[in-house]
Amino acid sequence: MVAEKVITENRQPGNYQRLGLLGKGRLAEVWLARQLNLGFAVALKIIPDKQDNKLITQFEKEVEWLARLEHPNILTPVDYGHTGDYLYLAMPLAPGGSLESRLNNRRFSRDEAFQLFDQLLDGLTFAHSNGIIHRDLKPSNLLFLTRDNNRLVITDFCLANTLSLNEDISLTLTGTLTGSPEYMAPEQFLGQTGQASDQYSAGVILFELLTGQKLYRGNTAWELGMRHTNDPLPFPHSQVPESLEPFFATALNKSPERRFKNIQEMRTAFYRAVSRLSAGKPAADLPISGASQQDNASLCLAATGQPSSNGFTLPAARPVKTGRNRNLTRNFVICLMVLLIGLLCLVLITQPQVFLWLRA
Repeated sequence: MVAEKVITENRQPGNYQRLGLLGKGRLAEVWLARQLNLGFAVALKIIPDKQDNKLITQFEKEVEWLARLEHPNILTPVDYGHTGDYLYLAMPLAPGGSLESRLNNRRFSRDEAFQLFDQLLDGLTFAHSNGIIHRDLKPSNLLFLTRDNNRLVITDFCLANTLSLNEDISLTLTGTLTGSPEYMAPEQFLGQTGQASDQYSAGVILFELLTGQKLYRGNTAWELGMRHTNDPLPFPHSQVPESLEPFFATALNKSPERRFKNIQEMRTAFYRAVSRLSAGKPAADLPISGASQQDNASLCLAATGQPSSNGFTLPAARPVKTGRNRNLTRNFVICLMVLLIGLLCLVLITQPQVFLWLRA
């Protein structure tokens, strides 16, 4: 097993001292570590490199890309390297833990779910606009920077690409696969992935945030793959507002070509659905193609603009002039004209020469 090799390895990973195991998966481990020169603590992810030059090159290239993704909802690395036996990636610590751990211990309110999903889409929009696709979105890859707030950051962007070089993203005879089958798009079970796959995974995460349940359940990766590929969506659902059903129908479409054109369009559709929910309007699957992020404020009409209990706010509509506004403006103009006429009369009475000059 990969995990056994890393744990029993006594070699120091770069300039870091391992302090304790934070977590492990089938392909990597995460350690609490201390940088020896400066003494700061990091989360150190360790991955076997299998003496694969292609893997090392790809890993280094993708970490350099990721380091340029400066965004409040993306966790960027502080260091990386390889020892000849494994690759390592140093990331800032996220003391608030993962979304997975919070989902296991509590239910989120609807407003909290919307707030977290909006942050997820914000980070994805920025990453996709810079040409980086995640490919393995799941609650364990969404972290909280502190324990006392809901600031969400996405992690493991580069690993989604790097690990796929050594592991086929498809079902094997033993029913195992690289990735997380509970959150994978149908095409990923066939080894295909793209921006639309991130949309699907994000939609699955929103469903779990709202309902506290997985979209589909299964005992094996094969069973989950069949359900993602063939089973209808579980709507109507008591925890999913009707206004969001058209949004889910597109984001979770079995065919990637029938999902949103991009994450930006997905985010616009999400804002529209939440706006209709806030206004108490019935669901409607209105066209959104060609909308940009600058259009979001105009799309979010209705009675929004008021912060929810946890701070999630949709862009407020611009104020519209009413009949009362027009009456106030007219009255102001009349008063101004009366004042000017009164001043002119006062000048003519007190300064008769002005009147004579005007007659001349």
